[in-house]
Amino acid sequence: MLNSGIKNIAGINVARLIDPATGEEVETIQEHLIAKKWSSIIPNHFEENSIQGLLKRSQWKSIFHNRLVVYPGMHWNAEQKCLEDQPIHLFIEETSLRHLLKVVGAFFSRYDGQHIGVQLSGGVDSSLIIGFLRACGISYSLVGLSTERYEFRTERFVQLKLANECGHAELIDYEDCLPFSGLENVVAHAFPDMSSINFASDSAMATACNRLGIDVLLTGSGGDVILGTEVSACPKNCDWRPQIFNYPWPKEVVYARHGVKLVSFFDDPSTVNALYNLRRGQHDDPQKLWARQYFCDFLPAELAEFTYCADFWGVYVDGLQNAIKTITNLHQEVHELTSMSYFLPNNLNRLLGGDLLQTTKVLYQKIESHAALSVWLKSLNKIITQSSE
Repeated sequence: MLNSGIKNIAGINVARLIDPATGEEVETIQEHLIAKKWSSIIPNHFEENSIQGLLKRSQWKSIFHNRLVVYPGMHWNAEQKCLEDQPIHLFIEETSLRHLLKVVGAFFSRYDGQHIGVQLSGGVDSSLIIGFLRACGISYSLVGLSTERYEFRTERFVQLKLANECGHAELIDYEDCLPFSGLENVVAHAFPDMSSINFASDSAMATACNRLGIDVLLTGSGGDVILGTEVSACPKNCDWRPQIFNYPWPKEVVYARHGVKLVSFFDDPSTVNALYNLRRGQHDDPQKLWARQYFCDFLPAELAEFTYCADFWGVYVDGLQNAIKTITNLHQEVHELTSMSYFLPNNLNRLLGGDLLQTTKVLYQKIESHAALSVWLKSLNKIITQSSE
C-alpha cells in the first residue's frame, strides 16, 4: 500500500516504465523502487546515456533491470521491440513570412487569458519570440539569468535593452544560482536527469515568474536545431524531433510546482512546419545568419547585424568547483544507503581529482552523472523508505 507521501514526488506521472518483452506499461518508477529497493538500478547506464546525448535517447540503455523508461514523445515499436523518437511529420505548404506570422499568432492564442512570459537569454531564439509577441500585439513579461562576466557582454546588453522596452521584467544574478548550486535542496523527483544540476537557476526563474504573475513561460529551447542545422529539401528526410525540446524534468519538477507552465516555442508542430518551409534545402547555419537577416525587423539590431560567440564554460566550471564538497557528501550518503560500487568514494574522487579546467566534455558528463544520480536517490530515500514500511 503506497504511502500518501509518494504522491508528493515531483514528475511522478512523466516518465513511465514498460516491460521490454511485451511493451506494456507496468508499475510506476516509485512502485518499482519500493519493491526492488535499489537493487534494480544500473547507474553506469545512466552515465553512458548522458555521454551519448539527448538526441539519441531512443538508443539509451535502461537504468533499471528488465524495465525501460519511456519519456514524453517516445513510443514503443512493437515490430522492432524498441523505443522510438519519431521525427515530426512535415509537409510542403505556403512559404512566406505572412503565413508564419499567422501560424505564430494561432500558437499564442492558445494562451489567451493567461499571462505570457519569455525566458530572456539575450540570444536570437528568445529575442525572436519577443519580436513575434510584439508583432501580434500581445503583452508579455521577461525573466532571465544575467551576469556581469565579460564573455556575456552582448547578451547582457540585449537583455537590458529588451527588459527596458518591456518594462515588466526581472533579471536574476546568475552568480547566485550557478550550475550545481543548492543540490542538497532538490525536491524528491521520480526519475534522474542531468537537468537537476540547474535546479537552483530554474527555481529562481520559476519564483520570479510568480512575482511577475507569469502563467506560461516560453523558452527558445530547440532554436539551435530549427534555425541552425542543415535542412533537407524533402520533408520525409528531415529528422527534427521537437518533442525533445520540452525538457520534462524542469517542466514538471520545478516550474509545475510553482504553477508555471514551461513551453518551448520551437516544439509547436505548425510553427516548426512553417519554419521548415522557409528554410527547406538550406545548409548548416550554426550562426543563424539566415534567421538574423530574414527576421531582422523582429530582432534587436545587435543580433540582426552582428554575430558573436558566447561561452558558458566559466559559469559552469565555477559552479562545479563551488559544489565539490556538496557533491562529495551526497555521493557518500548514497553509497552508505545503497552499497552500490558506482558510488564508492574513489570513483568520484578520481574524476574530481583531474584537471577540471581542461574543458574535457566527457569528464564533466561523468561528474554530472554521479551528481544527478546522487541527488535523485538521496531525494527519494526518505519517501521510499516510509512507503515501504
